[in-house]
Amino acid sequence: MCGRRTIAWQSLVVSSWVAVAMFVCTSWRQVDGLGARSQGRSKDLPVSMTNGLGTNPIDDTFSKTSPTFAAVQEADVARRILKQRSTRGRPRQLPPDRLTERRTYTKRNTYTKEIARDHSRRQLSRPKCKRGQSKTIKTIRAIDLSYDSAIDALRAYHDDHSHLVMPRKYVVEEVEKYPKEWHGVDLAATVYDMKWWLRHVQQRPDRVADLNKLGFVWERLQPEFNLILEALITYRSLHDNLLVPSKFVVPFGDEQWSRACWGISLGKAVYRIRSRGDFLRGNKTEKRRRQLNALGFVWDVQEYKFETFCDALRLYAKHEASGDSSRRTGALKVPTQFIVPDSKDWPQSLWGYPLGAKCTAIRQKGLYVKGDPERMRVLAEIGFHVGGNDSLSWLEVVHAAAVYSQMHNRNLDVPQKFVVPAPPCRGAADSYKTSRNDGVVGSDDAWPWPGRFLFLHGSL
Repeated sequence: MCGRRTIAWQSLVVSSWVAVAMFVCTSWRQVDGLGARSQGRSKDLPVSMTNGLGTNPIDDTFSKTSPTFAAVQEADVARRILKQRSTRGRPRQLPPDRLTERRTYTKRNTYTKEIARDHSRRQLSRPKCKRGQSKTIKTIRAIDLSYDSAIDALRAYHDDHSHLVMPRKYVVEEVEKYPKEWHGVDLAATVYDMKWWLRHVQQRPDRVADLNKLGFVWERLQPEFNLILEALITYRSLHDNLLVPSKFVVPFGDEQWSRACWGISLGKAVYRIRSRGDFLRGNKTEKRRRQLNALGFVWDVQEYKFETFCDALRLYAKHEASGDSSRRTGALKVPTQFIVPDSKDWPQSLWGYPLGAKCTAIRQKGLYVKGDPERMRVLAEIGFHVGGNDSLSWLEVVHAAAVYSQMHNRNLDVPQKFVVPAPPCRGAADSYKTSRNDGVVGSDDAWPWPGRFLFLHGSL
């Protein structure tokens, strides 16, 4: 019995060693040379261990399903991925005939010439220089270009447009009539700059005469804020306010505006002054603020519109107070379609103002007053009730009913159109007048209705 067990164990050990040898041989063959199969014979095994076709018979039946074969395959795939990642981002090597010259322009009127390879519609990259070699990059500022080439560019522009009132940004086209060194350069920002004048024109009368013949706009050499201030003065004289639309640009060819201001994006400039404080930094801040305030510059558009609405509402209340008071109880009820007429009773700045539509928007959408109780208090003082009966609590309604009952001999049959009247203001010319049926006795202190109940409707 023991002999049989020993023979079984020996056969098991032998079969295990055979299996291990087969794994080792297969792995060695795959790692050291995967191309031996294409050469017609196995690389690592002798011919006696092949099937006569030059391949290992174990390879087709056993090695493809072994974990070692799968591990080798995964390692090969990983090597390929790492190889691709290492070459990713490198410029593709192209023949020298496709070598091109690139010229890049910057905002400061400088351009850079650099030699780089064409990457087939990819962004060109600067060439890397080895240690001890100089870079093939040449930077030239537009202000450093010669005066002769600049005057030639100005003459070419004058021949096309018959003037030198160029847009605020004019980039020279790549055409033959303009000097080659000015191609792609902002000509307007270069010549209409005090630095260019100081370098090329100052104390040279002959050059001044040349520029005068072409119609050079000397006023554009002054600071940009001065031109914006001049444009604001003109805009106020034409529109009677400084509410400049954000997309407004000073029109070209309009003689009502200064030639130096043509093309200024005045709307954007005003917005940046309000939001970012452009031109209001440094030691000239206070002086420039005083200049803008003297013109009536609008720093807060929403506050300006709310004050305009309040002024129109006060004038409307004044006109209503001077009229028939038999149908009025103190609440300002502006018709929805009411528009300020072009009349001498109203200031010209309010002509055509849609006061009725504004009142509706305030009541329904909270225009100007949403989240601002101070503005709602200002409107309440004028006599404009925003919230209506919805803003009153139950106890306040009960209090108002008690006052009404006391004034009408304990009768709470309140008419649907009844509105709590306002107290009389004696001695004021524009005060609201009340009828005898309102129950006024004595002075204003005897008025029974608290101020909270003014304009309260009976249709509760």
